[in-house]
Amino acid sequence: MARLTEARAAKAAEEEKMKDMKAKKFGTHTGITCDGCMEGPIMGFRYRCLDCKNHDICEGCHETFKTGVLKHENRANNVPLKAEAHRFEMFSDKTLKKMGTEGGGGPTAKSAKKTKPNEPCPCGSGKKYKKCCSGKD
Repeated sequence: MARLTEARAAKAAEEEKMKDMKAKKFGTHTGITCDGCMEGPIMGFRYRCLDCKNHDICEGCHETFKTGVLKHENRANNVPLKAEAHRFEMFSDKTLKKMGTEGGGGPTAKSAKKTKPNEPCPCGSGKKYKKCCSGKD
């Protein structure tokens, strides 16, 4: 019974690790076009072929690939047209911008609230902002 509990705990830990790994590879891959459907940039997960020099497909095309069919709209990169010739792996690099972030780093910060011209001046003078500090910027 203890082995079963250990095995379940190990499986749960492995699933959590995979979930974290996937989260790091999900986003918008700027400058990358899917070789299957020619959509760009790739949004979501990006898959790169381990056997080809430059062959990337989007998540939708990867789902089609798993059925044994590989569609290719792009003939420019001279990759084999047979699905058996490819081994795709989830991939990310510096082109990745994570969803919900600006510029690829951390969460977006709120900008400071601007004082409107007819509001009281934040300096405490009691005057309207447009008559007091607005010209000092």
